[in-house]
Amino acid sequence: MGRKPATTSLTLSADDLDDLAPVMMGSKPKPKRAMPAFQFFAADQRKMMKDAGEKTSTETMKKIGAAWNKISSKDKDKYEKMAVADKKRYEKDAVGYVPPPKPTKSGKRLAKDPERPKKAKTAYLFYADQARPSISKANPGLSVTSIAPLLAAGWKKLSDSQRAKFTSLAEKDKGRFAKEMESYEPSEAYVAAREQFNALQKAQKAAKLSKVPAGAANPGEFTSLQEENAKLRAALEQERRKSSEHIKLLQAFHAKEAEKGDKEAEELAYSKFVKKAWGDMGEKADKALKIVYAEHGHQGVVEELATRFREKELPKVKAKLEVLAKKRNKEAAKLDLAASASAVDAEGAPVKRGRGRPIGAKSKPKEPGSTPKKAAKPAAKKKATSPAPSEPRSKRAKK
Repeated sequence: MGRKPATTSLTLSADDLDDLAPVMMGSKPKPKRAMPAFQFFAADQRKMMKDAGEKTSTETMKKIGAAWNKISSKDKDKYEKMAVADKKRYEKDAVGYVPPPKPTKSGKRLAKDPERPKKAKTAYLFYADQARPSISKANPGLSVTSIAPLLAAGWKKLSDSQRAKFTSLAEKDKGRFAKEMESYEPSEAYVAAREQFNALQKAQKAAKLSKVPAGAANPGEFTSLQEENAKLRAALEQERRKSSEHIKLLQAFHAKEAEKGDKEAEELAYSKFVKKAWGDMGEKADKALKIVYAEHGHQGVVEELATRFREKELPKVKAKLEVLAKKRNKEAAKLDLAASASAVDAEGAPVKRGRGRPIGAKSKPKEPGSTPKKAAKPAAKKKATSPAPSEPRSKRAKK
């Protein structure tokens, strides 16, 4: 069985859609669509069947289709001329007609104003309009979705000089759109339809919220409970936001303190290293440092000590800081868990994670009478076997 189409929470009925499609001010009524040649032929055939007392059905329509395929082109000319004349009639009636605004198929929003300027096309779309006919001709029977990858591949192969033509067309179209939008204003009929659509959606939403369940004994009590529930949700959401903001402040504070602590730890380790390698007045300096001091002075000693610290002591300090960082990460994880535990959904229920269990909720207790799962038996140890003797037992006994 096929999947059922998804339904929206707020949908508009056919009557509502008709109400939202008023005739545009100063425009003609919607003209009747032009009929193709087959429809004129089918109308004649149905009339003949009706005169003969035969009722039309799906089977008769199949017969009419088969009859249309069998008649000669000379007989079809009569209906083809009728179709051409009807097409001219439609084109004449359609002059000055503007389609009325209607909601989209989903009923969630109003379709765009038919009088709104058409959006500017991109350089790629101009290229696709030019390249599509040649690709379709080279690959007859190829669907639109199959042609799209070929168009994209062809666009990627173009050089900048080859793309310049389409880029220029896109810039011109962009200017056209901007110019038309300056003078564009929604029509009065479209504005009225939009206001009516929004009002209808609000009314439907209010009707849905105020709908009393079938089993409710007192509708008034149910409404008061709904209002109280809404107040509790608002209060819960406010508390959740406060808690979340507090946790964010804590996390930022911990991050700054950690960064500050790392720098202070490195500075402290460096000062200890300098005292150990140089002392207060150079009394602990080794022969190499004394030579550096004699040749380059105090600045040379500072650079030499900094180099030694980076090569020997700094890796040790960083290793210690990494251990401390792991501990801090555990604390941060606890804060994140607290933040997620305070989150609630629109209905006021705790947000679920993992396999659907709310954060902080315990596992489902076992039902009384249920047998616990047996623990897996440990694998039996294999007995150590003595190696096979290289000689028969009888010979070994003789020895």
